[in-house]
Amino acid sequence: MTLKELKKDKGPKEWSLESRTVSIEKTYLRGELKGSTMAESAPQLPAGYTKTAKAVAEKQAALGRSRLAEELQKFMR
Repeated sequence: MTLKELKKDKGPKEWSLESRTVSIEKTYLRGELKGSTMAESAPQLPAGYTKTAKAVAEKQAALGRSRLAEELQKFMR
């Protein structure tokens, strides 16, 4: 997995905004994802949604781990 986002010089505020954008685009499908308060009446997820969501979550977790490790290294020097 390449994490080109790590090469950009960003801080926590930018990371937060980046994550927000990913959530809107990939998780909530730009507001098109339909939901329900009852499992019985919940609409089907779009084809491939679970696979895509898993990949996005794994990438965001990897970014978070790397960014946290980098921040911690600043205090260890």
